Amino acid sequence: MLLHLRLLLISFRRVLLSLLTGVDSERFGQVHTVFYSVGIGLFTILFIIEKVSGTFSKLMGKACCCCLYKDAVVDVFSNDLYNDINIEGQRKEYEEAKRLHGKIKSAYRKDPYNEFSALRLYYQWRILLKIKQIKYNLVCALTVTSNQTEAQTGLRDTKNAFYKLEKTEQEHGE
Repeated sequence: MLLHLRLLLISFRRVLLSLLTGVDSERFGQVHTVFYSVGIGLFTILFIIEKVSGTFSKLMGKACCCCLYKDAVVDVFSNDLYNDINIEGQRKEYEEAKRLHGKIKSAYRKDPYNEFSALRLYYQWRILLKIKQIKYNLVCALTVTSNQTEAQTGLRDTKNAFYKLEKTEQEHGE
């Protein structure tokens, strides 16, 4: 009974494959074709299992724990891009934020009933928050480096440049 069911399944598969591919059904009964089909099927099933559950990756990680990730360098990422740039870049970032804040503020004042007024207010508050964070970072850096005279001088120069820039913008009415 099992043998008849198997032969029926094989013949059904041959007919289905010959209809799909247009190739003679006898080709699908050859040994190398059967091995190839079984291999592709097995690979596809294992690939899907790996992608869904990660079973084989976990298994290899446990089996080869001492030799698999020996040379891997731990990646260190920073989410504080402002402090990762140099002092001149920080000055430019501050100047750009102040300029953009003034531009958005003046655009909102010119046309407060524009369809983008809510968006302009949102960007204005976000940029103002950025400016405050820059100032906060500067104050924190001054506090931390109070004993280092060279760093303190550089930070004071930056703070003075920020102050002068803000004062000139206030004088020009931005």
